[in-house]
Amino acid sequence: MKNYMSSIVSILEKLKPKTILDIPSGEGLLLRELTFDVEIDGLDLYELKPEGYRSFQQFDMDKGLPKELPLYEAIVSCEGIEHLGNPLLFLENINSHLNNK
Repeated sequence: MKNYMSSIVSILEKLKPKTILDIPSGEGLLLRELTFDVEIDGLDLYELKPEGYRSFQQFDMDKGLPKELPLYEAIVSCEGIEHLGNPLLFLENINSHLNNK
């Protein structure tokens, strides 16, 4: 596991969000590292649906996020944003899909 992933897992383990969007989800490492029950959805340009994910879409993140996505208690993006041509659009879309209650 990469160093940053242990930090992300530690934060999520403390917060225990009920829903997470993992983007790009890759092969589903995030879900495999979590020890609590969570509904996790994934988006990725190249990979297929990771095992255990509630839903998954292949999607080009340069277009932001799909509008039909629900709200999430947490959104995790590792090793993706640095490849985007328009990271501001991506971040604005993330904010619109966060349940900020």
